[in-house]
Amino acid sequence: MVQITNLLLLQLILLLRTVKCDLLFKQDTNYRNTFCRDKYLDKNKKASKTMCAAECRMEPECVAFFYDVRSNCYVTTQTLIDAVGCVYLEGTFYRSETGSVTTTVATSSTTTESCTYTRMDGTRSRGRDIHTVESTSSSDPCINLCTSDPLCAGVNFNPGRQRCKTRTEAALTSHNGLIWYEKIC
Repeated sequence: MVQITNLLLLQLILLLRTVKCDLLFKQDTNYRNTFCRDKYLDKNKKASKTMCAAECRMEPECVAFFYDVRSNCYVTTQTLIDAVGCVYLEGTFYRSETGSVTTTVATSSTTTESCTYTRMDGTRSRGRDIHTVESTSSSDPCINLCTSDPLCAGVNFNPGRQRCKTRTEAALTSHNGLIWYEKIC
């Protein structure tokens, strides 16, 4: 009976610590579905992002974590300053509210099915529109459309307007606030 009571008390303490830990992290939409394998310490299965946050809090130097759709938790002690060498993986990136994590993304790669997409911030294509998706917080819907369309050269994504467009060519120009994903198949 004493062991069961102690076990329940320990679980309650862990639950309270977990809830507190979860409040210390904020979702960073700049790195949504962006996985930087070489930046993470290890992978652990966790039942929720809250438990993943607790895992990060247990690591003294942890500044952020990535939680994917398969319940894999990746913690990092590195401040992410770009997404060079990163790939597409469905999941969410959370940064510490107490630490400072810079989110100026440079160039990264996204892989879906048989295509790779190279991300270029502050860049857009002036090619003709093929598809437009409104009210989207990510480029994912357009990347999926582009992958299945042989005429598509890439995707323009405007996070401020929550809109993405597939385009016919990569006629690139500089444009603050937009992100170009160039298709390579």
